[in-house]
Amino acid sequence: MGGQGRVYSGGPDFAKSREAMTRFRFLWIAFVLAGCYPGPENPPDYGPYPDGYESIVTTWIQGHVFNAPTVKDVSMTKPAQDQVWVGKLYGGFAYGYKTCLSYDVQDRDGRYKGIAPYTVLLKDGAVARAGVYDLVNEGC
Repeated sequence: MGGQGRVYSGGPDFAKSREAMTRFRFLWIAFVLAGCYPGPENPPDYGPYPDGYESIVTTWIQGHVFNAPTVKDVSMTKPAQDQVWVGKLYGGFAYGYKTCLSYDVQDRDGRYKGIAPYTVLLKDGAVARAGVYDLVNEGC
């Protein structure tokens, strides 16, 4: 009789722990999925259309571009509603009117660098975001 081991039949404690584990798994899955839920959708606030967008962008260039008086060959598209991903930490998306901007400017050595594309996001009559071509995923 010495070679046979006992087979565990479960018993009442085993059934309780199995039920508790099943509940735990269900709750864990529910919490994970709840974290993925984006919450109630609010309509995006693009702000009013920037009627004087040329002057808004020109003023921004004068205040933010190195050697702004040498800016030449400025061109920009008509603004259209768009969004920019600014990161989860900063609230996700920034909404406004995107215009594609390009210009040439002298560098510190006095040479023109060549026309470069930029993206500008306008909101409430001001430049909300600006950067190189890839600021918005789709670019210009």
